Amino acid sequence: MDITKRIGIDDFQIRQVCDKIRKGMEIIPEDESKSLYELAKESAKEFLDHKRFNGKQDLILLDSILSIGRRYKLVLKWVSYYEKYVVARGFEHSLEALASLDLDNYRKFLNSMGVSNIPNQSRIEFAIKFARLFLQKYPKSSNNKSYGLFRWVEESEGWTQFLREYSKRDEVCRAFTDFMLKEYNRPLQKRTLIGLSIFQYLRMQCGEDTLKPDRRVTAILKKLLGVSAFNATGCIAIASRIAKELGIKLIELDQILVSEDYLSCEQKFETLLRKIER
Repeated sequence: MDITKRIGIDDFQIRQVCDKIRKGMEIIPEDESKSLYELAKESAKEFLDHKRFNGKQDLILLDSILSIGRRYKLVLKWVSYYEKYVVARGFEHSLEALASLDLDNYRKFLNSMGVSNIPNQSRIEFAIKFARLFLQKYPKSSNNKSYGLFRWVEESEGWTQFLREYSKRDEVCRAFTDFMLKEYNRPLQKRTLIGLSIFQYLRMQCGEDTLKPDRRVTAILKKLLGVSAFNATGCIAIASRIAKELGIKLIELDQILVSEDYLSCEQKFETLLRKIER
């Protein structure tokens, strides 16, 4: 049975939401010269073409780990600290550089910049562990041009792993759940969906056409549909139906809904929609 119908969302509701989103896509946001859809499409293309952080895997991974539940402008500031550190120490950007990051040395570098502590140190520590895991599971090979994060996306199953119990998922997938359980100090459940949002965001950053079911995206879709509850996998299923109806990529829909991440005035999609409804 279709997940959307199982949670009580019918074709009429999907079409209504699509009509609203379609109108929002045509808006030219403040201080911009292109429509929201054109800007969202450009942003999505950066993800799909591995142009996020110029394809530097250490920065992509660090950004993904730091982003959950944080204001994105602040995340970019934290990532820039690491970028400056790599340059100052004469390193090359790579997963290996992140995997071997010396936190004491990094702290001293930040102190020299006037930053007293490592921002979100626990997440940096997890990023280091993830870098080591990706290097172990998807190493460089003479038979494969890609390695690490990009090879992971090419060779592994995506979000549908989260439809299975935790024990039946692969090691990398389980690592995302473990990270978020520890981050929020929550107990493990057989089919917990915690970790799915960051899992999806990293796959997006590595070129997969998908969507992250984070708080923002889920809240917007719930409001547009007029429903009170659906889980993260339900969010992806619903978004997939909407994207298909609109004739756009799933990752483009994601970028439409999180417009504040790239618009000049950091305008939210809901704010843009309200202008239409006046």
